[in-house]
Amino acid sequence: FSASDKPILKVQIDQWQPSLGKNIYAVGYYRSDCSGEFSSDERDAAVGKEYFPGSTSVFLLVKPSLTETSKGALFLCENGEVKPDSKILFPFNRTNLAGDEPSSFWE
Repeated sequence: FSASDKPILKVQIDQWQPSLGKNIYAVGYYRSDCSGEFSSDERDAAVGKEYFPGSTSVFLLVKPSLTETSKGALFLCENGEVKPDSKILFPFNRTNLAGDEPSSFWE
């Protein structure tokens, strides 16, 4: 995030914090990753620590692709810390997610 993005993100996250009487609230955050790496990094750790401290949340990483099925990775975050060993990989595609047949996506 740039310095000018941070205050905007803070306002958005603050308005979606859990509170009494609130039925809908943020449980985490996501970002896309178009680089060669497909894992959480220090930016994700910084966002978790700053905006989700003291809570259990999720982090969704999406690797979009125009030529193959996009990929998703879901991570558990505890007390603002991304847990890399909690990574769950899946095809980020409505057709693959809704199908009854097991996917060969990761083969």
